[in-house]
Amino acid sequence: LRITSATTSTPNLNVACMFKDPQLFLTNIQKVVGELKPVYKELVELADGRLYLRDYLPLFQNDQLEGHLWLYYDYTDSHQMEHQMAHLKQFYEKILHNVPADIVAFDKEHRYLFVNQNGIANPSVRDWLIGKDDFDYIKFRGKDIQIAETRRAFFNSVLAEKQTKEFVEEIEDKQQHKRYVLRRMQPILDDHNNIDLVVGYGIDITSIKNAERLLRQKEKNIAQVADLLSVVVIVIDEDYNVVFTNPAYESLFGYPPQEVIGQKLNSLAIDNLDFIIKDFELYKNTRYVDSAQKVYQFKDKYGFTKHVTYSFTPYVSTDVNELNFAVFFNDVSDQYFAVSELQKIIEKERCLNELKSGFVNIVSHELRTPLSVIQSSAEIMDMLNDANQISQEHIRLHTKRIVNEVHGMHNLMISAVT
Repeated sequence: LRITSATTSTPNLNVACMFKDPQLFLTNIQKVVGELKPVYKELVELADGRLYLRDYLPLFQNDQLEGHLWLYYDYTDSHQMEHQMAHLKQFYEKILHNVPADIVAFDKEHRYLFVNQNGIANPSVRDWLIGKDDFDYIKFRGKDIQIAETRRAFFNSVLAEKQTKEFVEEIEDKQQHKRYVLRRMQPILDDHNNIDLVVGYGIDITSIKNAERLLRQKEKNIAQVADLLSVVVIVIDEDYNVVFTNPAYESLFGYPPQEVIGQKLNSLAIDNLDFIIKDFELYKNTRYVDSAQKVYQFKDKYGFTKHVTYSFTPYVSTDVNELNFAVFFNDVSDQYFAVSELQKIIEKERCLNELKSGFVNIVSHELRTPLSVIQSSAEIMDMLNDANQISQEHIRLHTKRIVNEVHGMHNLMISAVT
């Protein structure tokens, strides 16, 4: 504190030498005294490096200048602290501005307190936005006011529930390309559990949304193809729940897909499907898949025996990141029964061939003697007839022998066939 009279307003040179630039100090003193106007917080630097803030007030009494009031405040520590604070502010702002997300801070009235450059690249617009709300900003950008209304309703719900919330906002960029931003708002509470401010951030998830859309389209296409397949496709999760099956399931097992989706595989009313679970357990323990197709049989809903070839493929589901199994059944019942019938025909043909062979053997062995007897009797009658020596007794004798042998052959053939 220094008070000088109206006649001694200027310090002497010895006093001025206490300051870093004595001449500048004296010049400023003279200027201030010459203007006779109050000065507040003028920064002056001492020769030893300390900083002071100086206030000046001219003293008047009855409109007459009576003196000068000089107030000096040691500003050295405060200046260093402000410098450090400014440095920290720049440091944290640099971090916030380079975070790959929209970072904002709102007061309780939903007015902007801060927004980083990822949220708004133009620094002039960022400065303009401080103290304004989304309605001001949306009007400034010429966007649909519904965007601001949606954001306000979301902000109000955060205030009301004092909980962090998020939603996905669909917007258009300058090129009118559709973008998706995941916005989250988190209330910051004071010691009395009252909201002090709300911090929000937004992350561009357009690529994720597009990937999800492509994945859904891919899954839809796969499902459409699966619907057209005659092969039964069943998708089973790690806990053996059926998560998908195509319409061919009903034609094979007798149950519509909606009755089995969400059910445990071993709880379905299907006979003998435990071999699937055994194969799954084997894969979990060894990561081995037996690619050889095997034929299994079971009974469907109506008790009919079905024969199928079976295989499965393990894969990791992208949406839930868990192990799934795609199981494929091919109904080969018709082929199986056709093969069975063919085997019956082959067996019957084999029996006929054996019968034929047996008959040939009978003819070649068992019928040789009767045929010889018949031939000799006929030759004797022919000789006697040529010699005119045949009689009725000869005819009856040899005819009887021939008839007896023919009867014997007939009986032999009947016994061979039966």
